[in-house]
Amino acid sequence: MDNEKLKYPIGKFNKTANITNEHLGLYSWHCNHHLAHITEAKKRNNWK
Repeated sequence: MDNEKLKYPIGKFNKTANITNEHLGLYSWHCNHHLAHITEAKKRNNWK
């Protein structure tokens, strides 16, 4: 795979960083973390 496809931008610093398995794991966990907050808020407020 092309190394340029394995980079992501770092906002205001106008730089890029390499994507590693650690980054992907953390991103996955963080998405699930936020989904859990949303799911619990829906239950708490009886939202469908």
